[in-house]
Amino acid sequence: MTADEMFKELDFVCIFEDYGIIVFDRDGEDAIAFNKLDKSIDLKNVDYITLSLHKAITQQMEELGWL
Repeated sequence: MTADEMFKELDFVCIFEDYGIIVFDRDGEDAIAFNKLDKSIDLKNVDYITLSLHKAITQQMEELGWL
């Protein structure tokens, strides 16, 4: 299963992918941004990380070649 599919199961959708940034958003409030340039992850309004969300983040990192 791809990271995109895993995020969709968690109600996150990819709303932006350009300039080395990928942003997944849920309900316009929670967001996860992957910065390919400096290999960082920014969480917005994500209070806790469930195991399913952790797996999706890890899968995205693997797809980006970070792991």
